[in-house]
Amino acid sequence: DPPQQLLLLRDDDKSSSSLLFLTVTHSLKYFYTASSGIPNFPSYVSVGLVDGVQISYCDSRTQKNIPKQEWMNEVSSEHPRYWEEETKTCWEKQQMFNVNIDIAKQRFNQTGGVHVFQLMYGCEWDEETKEKKGYWQYSYDGEDFIAFDLSTKKWNAPVPQAVLTKNKWDNDKGWIAQAENYLNQICPEWVKKYVEYGKTSLMRTGIIRFFFFVINFTGNIITLALIITAVIVLVSFVCVVGYIFRKTIRQKLSCGRFTIIFLNFKSMLLYTIY
Repeated sequence: DPPQQLLLLRDDDKSSSSLLFLTVTHSLKYFYTASSGIPNFPSYVSVGLVDGVQISYCDSRTQKNIPKQEWMNEVSSEHPRYWEEETKTCWEKQQMFNVNIDIAKQRFNQTGGVHVFQLMYGCEWDEETKEKKGYWQYSYDGEDFIAFDLSTKKWNAPVPQAVLTKNKWDNDKGWIAQAENYLNQICPEWVKKYVEYGKTSLMRTGIIRFFFFVINFTGNIITLALIITAVIVLVSFVCVVGYIFRKTIRQKLSCGRFTIIFLNFKSMLLYTIY
Protein backbone atom coordinates (compact mmCIF):
# COMPACT_ATOMS: atom_id res chain seq x y z
CA ASP A 1 0.00 0.00 0.00
CA PRO A 2 1.16 3.59 -0.57
CA PRO A 3 2.11 5.71 2.43
CA GLN A 4 -0.82 7.30 4.26
CA GLN A 5 -1.05 11.09 4.41
CA LEU A 6 -3.78 13.64 5.02
CA LEU A 7 -3.83 15.15 1.57
CA LEU A 8 -4.86 18.71 2.37
CA LEU A 9 -4.40 21.00 5.33
CA ARG A 10 -6.88 23.27 7.00
CA ASP A 11 -6.07 26.94 6.63
CA ASP A 12 -5.74 27.32 10.39
CA ASP A 13 -3.17 24.51 10.64
CA LYS A 14 0.26 26.11 11.18
CA SER A 15 2.20 22.84 11.76
CA SER A 16 0.65 16.94 3.43
CA SER A 17 0.07 2.17 -22.94
CA SER A 18 2.16 1.60 -23.76
CA LEU A 19 1.76 -1.37 -25.94
CA LEU A 20 2.70 -4.43 -23.96
CA PHE A 21 5.14 -6.05 -26.34
CA LEU A 22 6.17 -3.06 -28.44
CA THR A 23 7.85 -1.04 -25.74
CA VAL A 24 7.84 -3.69 -22.95
CA THR A 25 6.93 -0.88 -20.58
CA HIS A 26 4.48 -1.95 -17.88
CA SER A 27 2.45 0.36 -15.68
CA LEU A 28 0.48 0.34 -12.45
CA LYS A 29 -1.97 3.19 -11.80
CA TYR A 30 -4.50 3.92 -9.10
CA PHE A 31 -7.29 6.46 -9.24
CA TYR A 32 -9.00 7.62 -6.04
CA THR A 33 -12.00 9.88 -6.56
CA ALA A 34 -14.16 11.69 -4.02
CA SER A 35 -17.19 13.64 -5.20
CA SER A 36 -20.05 15.69 -3.81
CA GLY A 37 -23.33 16.89 -5.25
CA ILE A 38 -23.72 13.96 -7.68
CA PRO A 39 -27.01 12.11 -7.04
CA ASN A 40 -27.10 8.31 -7.20
CA PHE A 41 -23.32 8.07 -7.42
CA PRO A 42 -20.84 6.80 -4.79
CA SER A 43 -19.11 9.58 -2.88
CA TYR A 44 -15.84 7.67 -3.18
CA VAL A 45 -14.47 5.32 -5.85
CA SER A 46 -11.06 3.68 -6.24
CA VAL A 47 -9.82 1.82 -9.31
CA GLY A 48 -6.54 0.01 -10.01
CA LEU A 49 -5.09 -0.56 -13.50
CA VAL A 50 -2.20 -2.68 -14.80
CA ASP A 51 -1.11 -1.90 -18.35
CA GLY A 52 -4.45 -0.12 -18.79
CA VAL A 53 -6.46 -3.16 -17.65
CA GLN A 54 -8.66 -2.71 -14.57
CA ILE A 55 -7.60 -5.03 -11.74
CA SER A 56 -9.53 -3.76 -8.70
CA TYR A 57 -12.55 -1.72 -7.67
CA CYS A 58 -13.95 -0.30 -4.44
CA ASP A 59 -16.55 2.36 -3.62
CA SER A 60 -18.34 3.90 -0.66
CA ARG A 61 -21.42 1.76 -1.23
CA THR A 62 -19.85 -1.69 -1.32
CA GLN A 63 -17.12 -0.85 1.24
CA LYS A 64 -15.13 -3.72 -0.23
CA ASN A 65 -12.18 -3.89 -2.60
CA ILE A 66 -12.75 -6.62 -5.18
CA PRO A 67 -10.68 -8.11 -8.04
CA LYS A 68 -11.79 -7.26 -11.58
CA GLN A 69 -9.66 -9.91 -13.29
CA GLU A 70 -9.77 -13.63 -12.56
CA TRP A 71 -5.99 -13.82 -12.39
CA MET A 72 -5.91 -11.23 -9.60
CA ASN A 73 -7.20 -13.94 -7.25
CA GLU A 74 -3.75 -15.53 -7.54
CA VAL A 75 -2.37 -12.70 -5.41
CA SER A 76 -4.05 -14.30 -2.39
CA SER A 77 -1.90 -17.42 -2.73
CA GLU A 78 1.21 -15.37 -1.99
CA HIS A 79 -0.48 -12.73 0.17
CA PRO A 80 -3.44 -14.37 1.98
CA ARG A 81 -4.69 -11.11 3.51
CA TYR A 82 -4.25 -9.05 0.35
CA TRP A 83 -7.91 -8.26 -0.33
CA GLU A 84 -8.65 -7.75 3.35
CA GLU A 85 -5.87 -5.17 3.53
CA GLU A 86 -6.99 -3.54 0.29
CA THR A 87 -10.52 -3.20 1.69
CA LYS A 88 -9.12 -1.57 4.82
CA THR A 89 -7.11 0.85 2.68
CA CYS A 90 -10.22 1.68 0.68
CA TRP A 91 -12.12 2.57 3.86
CA GLU A 92 -9.25 4.69 5.21
CA LYS A 93 -8.87 6.56 1.92
CA GLN A 94 -12.60 7.18 1.81
CA GLN A 95 -12.54 8.92 5.20
CA MET A 96 -9.49 10.94 4.21
CA PHE A 97 -10.87 12.02 0.86
CA ASN A 98 -14.21 13.07 2.34
CA VAL A 99 -12.26 15.46 4.57
CA ASN A 100 -10.10 16.59 1.66
CA ILE A 101 -12.97 17.53 -0.61
CA ASP A 102 -14.51 19.62 2.19
CA ILE A 103 -11.20 21.40 2.74
CA ALA A 104 -10.78 21.97 -1.00
CA LYS A 105 -14.22 23.57 -1.15
CA GLN A 106 -13.18 25.88 1.69
CA ARG A 107 -9.97 26.80 -0.11
CA PHE A 108 -11.92 27.73 -3.25
CA ASN A 109 -14.71 29.46 -1.28
CA GLN A 110 -17.34 27.00 -2.48
CA THR A 111 -20.39 25.55 -0.79
CA GLY A 112 -22.86 23.57 -2.90
CA GLY A 113 -22.65 22.23 -6.43
CA VAL A 114 -20.84 19.30 -7.99
CA HIS A 115 -17.18 18.91 -7.00
CA VAL A 116 -14.58 16.20 -7.59
CA PHE A 117 -11.26 15.62 -5.84
CA GLN A 118 -8.98 13.00 -7.38
CA LEU A 119 -5.61 11.35 -6.83
CA MET A 120 -3.75 9.50 -9.58
CA TYR A 121 -0.52 7.77 -8.62
CA GLY A 122 1.56 4.89 -9.88
CA CYS A 123 4.64 3.96 -11.84
CA GLU A 124 6.04 2.60 -15.08
CA TRP A 125 8.72 -0.03 -15.41
CA ASP A 126 10.67 -0.75 -18.59
CA GLU A 127 11.34 -4.47 -18.84
CA GLU A 128 14.39 -3.98 -21.09
CA THR A 129 16.13 -0.89 -19.72
CA LYS A 130 14.87 -1.34 -16.12
CA GLU A 131 14.04 2.37 -16.14
CA LYS A 132 11.39 3.44 -13.63
CA LYS A 133 9.06 6.42 -13.62
CA GLY A 134 6.70 7.48 -10.87
CA TYR A 135 3.84 9.95 -10.63
CA TRP A 136 1.70 11.20 -7.78
CA GLN A 137 -0.73 13.99 -8.59
CA TYR A 138 -3.97 15.45 -7.32
CA SER A 139 -6.66 17.35 -9.15
CA TYR A 140 -9.74 19.29 -8.11
CA ASP A 141 -12.73 19.80 -10.38
CA GLY A 142 -10.71 18.57 -13.35
CA GLU A 143 -7.76 20.94 -12.85
CA ASP A 144 -4.28 20.14 -11.54
CA PHE A 145 -4.02 20.86 -7.82
CA ILE A 146 -0.65 19.55 -6.61
CA ALA A 147 1.87 16.99 -7.88
CA PHE A 148 5.06 15.35 -6.65
CA ASP A 149 8.22 15.81 -8.73
CA LEU A 150 10.26 12.68 -8.14
CA SER A 151 13.43 14.21 -9.62
CA THR A 152 13.47 17.24 -7.30
CA LYS A 153 11.60 15.60 -4.41
CA LYS A 154 9.39 18.67 -4.24
CA TRP A 155 5.68 19.28 -4.61
CA ASN A 156 4.49 21.55 -7.40
CA ALA A 157 1.44 23.72 -6.73
CA PRO A 158 0.01 25.23 -9.94
CA VAL A 159 -2.80 27.04 -8.09
CA PRO A 160 -2.62 29.42 -5.08
CA GLN A 161 -5.05 27.26 -3.11
CA ALA A 162 -2.46 24.45 -3.01
CA VAL A 163 0.50 26.51 -1.77
CA LEU A 164 -0.33 25.87 1.89
CA THR A 165 -0.27 22.13 1.25
CA LYS A 166 2.96 22.39 -0.77
CA ASN A 167 4.81 24.22 1.99
CA LYS A 168 3.74 21.66 4.58
CA TRP A 169 4.56 18.63 2.45
CA ASP A 170 7.93 20.00 1.25
CA ASN A 171 8.99 20.25 4.90
CA ASP A 172 7.73 16.80 5.83
CA LYS A 173 10.84 14.74 5.08
CA GLY A 174 9.27 11.53 6.32
CA TRP A 175 6.33 11.90 3.93
CA ILE A 176 8.66 12.64 1.00
CA ALA A 177 10.83 9.62 1.85
CA GLN A 178 7.76 7.36 1.94
CA ALA A 179 6.45 8.66 -1.38
CA GLU A 180 9.88 8.29 -2.99
CA ASN A 181 10.30 4.74 -1.66
CA TYR A 182 6.87 3.72 -2.90
CA LEU A 183 7.38 5.11 -6.40
CA ASN A 184 10.95 3.85 -6.83
CA GLN A 185 10.80 0.50 -5.03
CA ILE A 186 7.42 -0.79 -3.89
CA CYS A 187 5.35 0.15 -6.94
CA PRO A 188 7.73 -1.34 -9.56
CA GLU A 189 7.91 -4.58 -7.56
CA TRP A 190 4.12 -4.85 -7.59
CA VAL A 191 4.09 -4.12 -11.33
CA LYS A 192 6.35 -7.14 -11.88
CA LYS A 193 4.14 -9.35 -9.72
CA TYR A 194 0.89 -8.30 -11.38
CA VAL A 195 2.35 -8.73 -14.87
CA GLU A 196 3.53 -12.22 -13.93
CA TYR A 197 0.09 -13.14 -12.57
CA GLY A 198 -1.75 -11.88 -15.63
CA LYS A 199 0.82 -12.26 -18.40
CA THR A 200 -1.42 -14.42 -20.62
CA SER A 201 -4.41 -12.09 -20.39
CA LEU A 202 -2.31 -8.93 -20.65
CA MET A 203 -0.53 -10.28 -23.73
CA ARG A 204 -3.87 -10.83 -25.49
CA THR A 205 -4.85 -7.26 -24.65
CA GLY A 206 -1.52 -6.04 -26.01
CA ILE A 207 -2.06 -7.90 -29.29
CA ILE A 208 -5.52 -6.37 -29.73
CA ARG A 209 -4.14 -2.88 -29.06
CA PHE A 210 -1.31 -3.47 -31.53
CA PHE A 211 -3.83 -4.62 -34.16
CA PHE A 212 -5.81 -1.39 -33.88
CA PHE A 213 -2.58 0.62 -33.78
CA VAL A 214 -1.54 -0.91 -37.12
CA ILE A 215 -4.98 -0.19 -38.61
CA ASN A 216 -4.87 3.45 -37.50
CA PHE A 217 -1.27 3.91 -38.65
CA THR A 218 -1.94 2.31 -42.04
CA GLY A 219 -5.10 4.38 -42.46
CA ASN A 220 -3.19 7.60 -41.83
CA ILE A 221 -0.46 6.67 -44.32
CA ILE A 222 -2.99 5.73 -46.98
CA THR A 223 -4.69 9.09 -46.46
CA LEU A 224 -1.32 10.79 -46.96
CA ALA A 225 -0.75 8.77 -50.14
CA LEU A 226 -4.13 9.88 -51.49
CA ILE A 227 -3.26 13.51 -50.78
CA ILE A 228 0.05 13.11 -52.62
CA THR A 229 -1.79 11.51 -55.55
CA ALA A 230 -4.16 14.47 -55.68
CA VAL A 231 -1.20 16.86 -55.74
CA ILE A 232 0.38 14.89 -58.60
CA VAL A 233 -2.86 15.07 -60.58
CA LEU A 234 -3.09 18.81 -59.96
CA VAL A 235 0.53 19.38 -61.02
CA SER A 236 0.01 17.27 -64.15
CA PHE A 237 -3.10 19.28 -65.00
CA VAL A 238 -1.15 22.53 -64.68
CA CYS A 239 1.57 21.09 -66.93
CA VAL A 240 -0.96 20.08 -69.59
CA VAL A 241 -2.62 23.50 -69.48
CA GLY A 242 0.78 25.12 -69.75
CA TYR A 243 1.64 22.96 -72.73
CA ILE A 244 -1.64 23.76 -74.45
CA PHE A 245 -1.01 27.46 -74.07
CA ARG A 246 2.53 26.91 -75.36
CA LYS A 247 4.57 27.95 -72.34
CA THR A 248 8.34 28.10 -72.73
CA ILE A 249 10.42 24.95 -72.97
CA ARG A 250 12.10 25.77 -69.64
CA GLN A 251 8.73 25.93 -67.90
CA LYS A 252 7.71 22.61 -69.46
CA LEU A 253 10.89 20.90 -68.28
CA SER A 254 10.61 22.40 -64.78
CA CYS A 255 7.04 21.23 -64.49
CA GLY A 256 8.02 17.75 -65.68
CA ARG A 257 10.81 17.45 -63.12
CA PHE A 258 8.38 18.53 -60.38
CA THR A 259 5.94 15.79 -61.38
CA ILE A 260 8.68 13.15 -61.45
CA ILE A 261 9.83 14.13 -57.95
CA PHE A 262 6.30 13.62 -56.59
CA LEU A 263 5.92 10.31 -58.41
CA ASN A 264 9.20 9.05 -56.98
CA PHE A 265 8.19 10.17 -53.46
CA LYS A 266 4.84 8.40 -53.74
CA SER A 267 6.53 5.18 -54.92
CA MET A 268 8.96 5.33 -52.01
CA LEU A 269 6.13 5.88 -49.54
CA LEU A 270 4.06 2.96 -50.81
CA TYR A 271 7.14 0.73 -50.88
CA THR A 272 7.80 1.55 -47.23
CA ILE A 273 4.23 0.63 -46.24
CA TYR A 274 3.85 -2.60 -48.11
